Amino acid sequence: MKPATEKLVNQHREYLKEHPNELLVSASIFEHMFVYFTQTLGLDEHSARLHVDDVKTDVSCDIVSTIASSKIDILS
Repeated sequence: MKPATEKLVNQHREYLKEHPNELLVSASIFEHMFVYFTQTLGLDEHSARLHVDDVKTDVSCDIVSTIASSKIDILS
């Protein structure tokens, strides 16, 4: 994840600690991040989308890495 994205994600995490119920009305954590980045922080939609996509890519890589390194035999 890019350093600027990581900083925004950390800000979002801190924001959610103070406003946890907001996440309950969002379709996903990624949608909430986008709204937070644009409406709360004032990022333009294009920049916000790039940061959310960066988070999604990072999460996808983590999941694939975990699956690849797991010792679960999915063929059994």
